[in-house]
Amino acid sequence: MASLKEIQDEIKTAFSALEEATDENREELESALSDYLQDLGELEADKADAIGFMLREQTARIAFLKDEEKRIAMRRKSAENALSRTKDYFKAVMTEAGLQKVKGNTSTIYLRKSESVFVGVEAENLPEEFKKISISARAADIKKAIKSGVDVPGCEIRTNYGFNVR
Repeated sequence: MASLKEIQDEIKTAFSALEEATDENREELESALSDYLQDLGELEADKADAIGFMLREQTARIAFLKDEEKRIAMRRKSAENALSRTKDYFKAVMTEAGLQKVKGNTSTIYLRKSESVFVGVEAENLPEEFKKISISARAADIKKAIKSGVDVPGCEIRTNYGFNVR
């Protein structure tokens, strides 16, 4: 089966031939091209249907995979929660018994002491030297400014095209 581009090229070629036709052979050429263009139109419609089917099939496959990702992520999260509860249980048992380390034949379980910082206030209330500041571009404001005629160095509005199937 011809590609969509090949079909379009054939249609352009047919119309070019018609434009170059002289008055003497125009009617004969129009008659011959009419059937040929009808065939190309049907071929183009079949190709569009095939592309649409393939894209819908891919979209369904992607939706299935997303659902599987969610299902597997929920199972993973459940397993992680069970592991966390198990570790918390053994940590509590060892702490209550005053144990720091328990050696087995193949494993050693132990409590490791560490320190972390708890910040109990909002970041705005911290002294400046302890604040982290991030800067990002406000794209919506930049777009509005450019559209109103303001020159924003290093910025431009680009046109993008999406591809849809109905």
